Amino acid sequence: MSWSLDKTGARFDVVLHATEQMKFDNFQNAVNWGSHPKDAATGFDYDFKCLYDDVYQIRLSQKNRATFRVDEKRKVCVILQVGGHT
Repeated sequence: MSWSLDKTGARFDVVLHATEQMKFDNFQNAVNWGSHPKDAATGFDYDFKCLYDDVYQIRLSQKNRATFRVDEKRKVCVILQVGGHT
């Protein structure tokens, strides 16, 4: 089973600028194509960071991040928040 993305319940705090949206789209596409979220983020040099337990964050710009939970058992990346800092 490959990785998938779940944006149900995600909080979108800002409208992303074109470059931020492109970075987020690249990350989403890589996960949807089966990459582990860590591999998807590090492949694009997005400063993959563990916040706590199974919650991680990638940098979209100086001021905006995407925060998500990695469910290793189900192989699902659950987007929690896009925009701002967590």
